[in-house]
Amino acid sequence: MADMAGRVAQLDGWDQAIAAMLSRQTRMADEVFFPAKITGNTISSAAAIWKYSWTEMRPGTTIGATTDFVTLSGGRTGTNDAINVAESGNTNTVAYGFGVSYSGTQWLLTAAPFTSVEFAAIPTNTIVMMRTVRIATTGQSRFEFWAPNPLIGECPE
Repeated sequence: MADMAGRVAQLDGWDQAIAAMLSRQTRMADEVFFPAKITGNTISSAAAIWKYSWTEMRPGTTIGATTDFVTLSGGRTGTNDAINVAESGNTNTVAYGFGVSYSGTQWLLTAAPFTSVEFAAIPTNTIVMMRTVRIATTGQSRFEFWAPNPLIGECPE
């Protein structure tokens, strides 16, 4: 009986893998959102924009725990090939409408008294909903997500 339960569990795993594969085959690339974990970033000194590295995740078996999402075995990964759409309008002087300036290795707000507050990248290990978008003019794909960037620092009294 234990052997049979093991085989049923194995078949269930195969069933999930096949369903995921078929789901991807029958949809356009930019129709499919999937959970991804941010694994790193590369800062730009030209504008308050980052390139993000990531790995594809899948729902876990818990709710409200650190295992809500787990790495998808055989899933996609990317190195500096994803963008945060929320950063798209940022420049070298403005981020989300805030005045910013690049200082060594970080973007800082320029309005007093907040000049020591950092406009930061999406933190590593953040789970986002990623999507693949096909660029019509080139036929190439890119990965994008939307998440609000944190402001790091203390608010003066």
